[in-house]
Amino acid sequence: MAAKKPRKALGRGLGALLQDSETSNKPSNIEREFPDVETVSNINEIPINQIEVNPFQPRSHFDKEALDELADSIKTQGIIQPITVRKLSDDS
Repeated sequence: MAAKKPRKALGRGLGALLQDSETSNKPSNIEREFPDVETVSNINEIPINQIEVNPFQPRSHFDKEALDELADSIKTQGIIQPITVRKLSDDS
């Protein structure tokens, strides 16, 4: 009977999860497809009254009960995924 080989656990270390400097300098698929688009990765907190509703938003009806549940969830747990907005102009 052959000896059992020990099962290999994850064992690849953080290097398998994190990019090294050589691969992180290569452009991503999106950067190659849209070379003129600037990638911005800063996070800013802005007052909610400075956010305007998109007039082309396809959702025009929001369930009051579901919205209240979402508000309660945000109050207790915070926002897991940041909300993405874009600046309309320099003076807005």
